[in-house]
Amino acid sequence: MAAADWTGCVSTMRDWESPDYEPSLPVSEKSNPLTRDIDRAPAAGIVRTLQACDAQMFQEETEETYQRLFSDQVVKTVMEVAQRVELILKDPRGSLVVLSGCGTSGRMAFLTASSFNRELQRLNQGLIYSYIIAGGDRALLSSHEAPEDDPTLGMLSLKKVCEGKKRVLFIGISCGLSAPFVAGQLDLCLQHPEIYTPVLLGFNPVHQAKDEPIPGCTFTFGSVVGRMQDLVRTREAFLVNPAVGPEAISGSSRMKGGSATKILLDVILSAAHAATFTNTPVTHKGIVQHMREYEKTVDVTYAQSEG
Repeated sequence: MAAADWTGCVSTMRDWESPDYEPSLPVSEKSNPLTRDIDRAPAAGIVRTLQACDAQMFQEETEETYQRLFSDQVVKTVMEVAQRVELILKDPRGSLVVLSGCGTSGRMAFLTASSFNRELQRLNQGLIYSYIIAGGDRALLSSHEAPEDDPTLGMLSLKKVCEGKKRVLFIGISCGLSAPFVAGQLDLCLQHPEIYTPVLLGFNPVHQAKDEPIPGCTFTFGSVVGRMQDLVRTREAFLVNPAVGPEAISGSSRMKGGSATKILLDVILSAAHAATFTNTPVTHKGIVQHMREYEKTVDVTYAQSEG
C-alpha cells in the first residue's frame, strides 16, 4: 500500500462500535479496523495509524455508542472517587488508598502510588498510597503470569497490605474486566464493606466482563461486577469503565489501556490533592479540563511523527 493511501486509511472509521462487529469479543479484544494492514505499512504509515488509534480514546459519546472518557457518567464517577480520596487525605488516620493490577496495570499502580507518595513527602504529609502487582515487585520488570490467575493470592496480598487499617479505598485495575487476581480482591472488599470501598477501573462495558468460571472459586469476574453494580447507586462501590476502542494490536491492553489507566489515575488523585492542599474543589469542568490536557499531550507527541 502506498504511503499516500495511509492518510485516508486513518480517517474516522468507527465500525468497531457496531453491535454486528466481532460480536463475540469484548471491546478490549476486538481487532481495530484502522490497523488491519499495519503489518504492510511503511514506518510513517504505522505512526499515523497509531495516532488515529490513540485519538479514539478522546472521541465523544453519541447516543448509539459506548460511554467514553468524556461521558457525563464517567466524569461524574471520577469526581466521586476523587472526593473519596480527598476525605482520606484530610483524615488519613487508619486509612489507605490501594492501587492494584496485573502486568502493565500493576506497573501503572506502582508508578502512580510512588509519584503521589513523593508529592505527599514534599508536603510533609503522611503517605497514604500503596500498590499491589500480581507476582510482587519482581513482576515490575518481568512477566509473571501464574499469580494473575490466582484470586486467593489477590485476596491475601490485599489483606496483608491493609492489615490494621480501618478505611481502605481500593482501586482494582483490569483493562478487560477479566483478571482473576483483581476479582479476588474486589470480592474481599465486597465481603467487608465496613472497611473497603471498591473501585473497578477498566475499558469494557460491564456486560462484557469475563464470566468464565475461575478454578476453585464460587464467583466469576462478571458476578463480582454484578454485585458492585448493585452498590453503585448508594456509592458503596464505583465503576470507571469508558470504552477507548480496540487496541492497535488486538488485545494488547498495555497500549491504549495503559494510557487511559494513567490518565484516569492521575486525574483522580490530582483532583483530590488540589482539593485538599489548594482548596480547589473537585468539579465536572475541572476534571474535563485535566483530561483535555492529556489529549493535547497526545497531539503534541504525534506532531513529532516525522522524527
